[in-house]
Amino acid sequence: MGRLLAGAIPQIFENIILLNYNILARIAATIFAELYKFEATGSNGLFKLENKLMAGNLI
Repeated sequence: MGRLLAGAIPQIFENIILLNYNILARIAATIFAELYKFEATGSNGLFKLENKLMAGNLI
């Protein structure tokens, strides 16, 4: 049982790391999309981005 668990632990950590990268990639994509909108709409877009960052609503 110990060996089975020891083999599973690295896999669990790998899955957690991949999940975190996926979340970070989604956040980065959202930020770039919001910044692109900022270029098109002016300062209003950046203000909305700041609000989303503060509220944690990027995902």
